[in-house]
Amino acid sequence: MPTNIALSGLNAAFTRARVAANNIANVSTNGFKQSRVETVAVQGGGVRVAQVRPQLEQGYLNITDSAFDLGISGNGYFQLNDQGKTVYSRDGAFSVDREGYIVNSSGQRLQGFQNGGTTPADLRVDRSVSAPTATSEMSLNVNLDATESVPLTAFDPNDSSSYNHKISTTVYDSLGETHQMDLYFRNTAVSGSVEMSAYVDGNQVLAPNTMTFNSAGRLSSSASVSIPGFNVGNGSEDMNITLNTSEISRYASDFSVNSIQQDGYSSGSATAISVGKDGRVSALYSNGETRDVGQVALADFPNPQGLSRLGNNGFAQSHESGSATVGYAGSGSLGQVQAGTLETSNVNLEEQLIQLKMAQREVQANVQVLKAEGEMIGSLFRDKA
Repeated sequence: MPTNIALSGLNAAFTRARVAANNIANVSTNGFKQSRVETVAVQGGGVRVAQVRPQLEQGYLNITDSAFDLGISGNGYFQLNDQGKTVYSRDGAFSVDREGYIVNSSGQRLQGFQNGGTTPADLRVDRSVSAPTATSEMSLNVNLDATESVPLTAFDPNDSSSYNHKISTTVYDSLGETHQMDLYFRNTAVSGSVEMSAYVDGNQVLAPNTMTFNSAGRLSSSASVSIPGFNVGNGSEDMNITLNTSEISRYASDFSVNSIQQDGYSSGSATAISVGKDGRVSALYSNGETRDVGQVALADFPNPQGLSRLGNNGFAQSHESGSATVGYAGSGSLGQVQAGTLETSNVNLEEQLIQLKMAQREVQANVQVLKAEGEMIGSLFRDKA
């Protein structure tokens, strides 16, 4: 009986020491959750290890300099694909591999929702060169000085005295090549009337188009001017541009260009990534374009403490944990994603050092019991001899 009791105590003490040592070793591991050994009494004397249960208190979120570092503020686990096996983790140190997948240091792929879907899939950043888009619409927010006189000479783009104002901006063709568009404004002899002409790369693409302004300085003619299709001669498609002139005014104040917006852009490659609190991942391209990558999936469980611990700081679903509920960050009981942060380990180093010391003393105590019982048995045999 004493031997069995001491051996059960040794087994529990060794397990407690091993768990404490593992906790201490992972004190600096991102998102690591320390474990606790739970024992129960055995009928007839002694103890046995009932379970090693992870402690799920959240660690601190430390700010980092990488947009791929993701921390979870609140409940939930990242869902990862480990070569077909589903793994859950709080460790959000991610990067992009050569195939564009968002992965952790073990190569496990972060999963999320794409195109409004409900089934998580591996998140992937499209690293291919994005296609250019030709300019098709342009909006002008400009004030034309109503106090200026009518030019005395016939309009000539090479003669600045023949027009009142000139605006230059950039437009893109279907190949992504840039071209300079020049817009010329010329007051006419008719009160409140201004002619607008357009040139691209020095070639006229819009003959003088008359705009009429009312006595309040606002446009009273059509707010949309269509430039007929024209070709820039480099093999690209004909360009068709619609000018939105609704924000052009004619007040008695200095000429000013508040904004010029157009919808074209050149080809580009992915240069950065951003992640919102709802887990929405967007790739930023060198041409200013933004593409939606997907939305990070978070998983929660009826009993997270029942998760089975795996290697590489991961967990697996178990019968005790219950089935995963997977959803968007910030929905239901799920926490939010904090980009540029990493969750620290929740290991209490002082507590674990005490646990390790206590386990060592338990080992010593149980060894003394075994030693004493061995001496008693040896003495008994000697007496019988």
